Amino acid sequence: IQFVPQIADKPAKLSVYQRTPNWIIPRHDRAYHRVEKWLFKRLPFTRKLLRAKIYCQNEMRVLGMVLHPALMKIFRITATWNIRRQVADPDLRNKLTPTFPIGCKRILISNDWYPALQKPNVEVETSGIREITSTSIISNDGSVREVDCIIFGTGFYATENPIATMIHGRDGRVLADVWADGEEAYLGSSVHGFPNFFFIVGPNVTLGHSSMVYMIETQIAAISRVLEAADEASSTTVEVREEVQDTYNRELQTRLGGSVWANGCDSWYKHRSGKITQLWPGFTFSFRRRNRDFKQSDYIFSTPSTEATP
Repeated sequence: IQFVPQIADKPAKLSVYQRTPNWIIPRHDRAYHRVEKWLFKRLPFTRKLLRAKIYCQNEMRVLGMVLHPALMKIFRITATWNIRRQVADPDLRNKLTPTFPIGCKRILISNDWYPALQKPNVEVETSGIREITSTSIISNDGSVREVDCIIFGTGFYATENPIATMIHGRDGRVLADVWADGEEAYLGSSVHGFPNFFFIVGPNVTLGHSSMVYMIETQIAAISRVLEAADEASSTTVEVREEVQDTYNRELQTRLGGSVWANGCDSWYKHRSGKITQLWPGFTFSFRRRNRDFKQSDYIFSTPSTEATP
């Protein structure tokens, strides 16, 4: 969806091999009017009001994605209207209309995807690829297309982080082994058994509705609080308690089980085990509040004299 509209006018023939259609909503970007720019300059608080409006609009999506999935029908109506408005050919429209619940996979935002697919030199192939030869692509239906160039863009696989094989914790345990059935952490930033190890945008921190910058800033502040507490206690190691991490993740998975992401499709939100390891199931401000409620008792702070103690 990012590169096809940019290159559609360049080749004599462009074949788009679509594995699964996505729900797409319009992108409402536009240039600011002269009056708006004047207001932003003369009355700076109007910039904050606009930012707050955008933030609240995005946060409202959680109502449908997590709390009341039936509300996603509103987004489906918008996305269906977007297809009907932009795609005239009923056969192509049928190819581009998803069958899974909207929000189950990542909702995409674009104004130029559907127009690009309707250019006279562009075709959409949905039967799947059976074979790639040195000169062609052979589809599952037996059709052969001679090609000069293949752009390999199959999406994300974000549930098994390669760097986890390089991270070793207490007793030599490997993070990839601990995460064999799906990644999990406490507040998406620390894992029991891996003292002094903190990371940002870890398990269940990614969003399907709002700004990751907000989440990153929240995690930076939270990790800083833990490190400050360790410094005040003159600790050489700090890690989250196992029972705290386990309780936190049980709660997360319970909430995720009733979300739109858990029903109707596979996505890069899910580990191959079926466990949703990527998304935060709630408002971003609730994630910030959870991180602000720092409890020193949730962590094990060790000094040289206590490190040998179980």
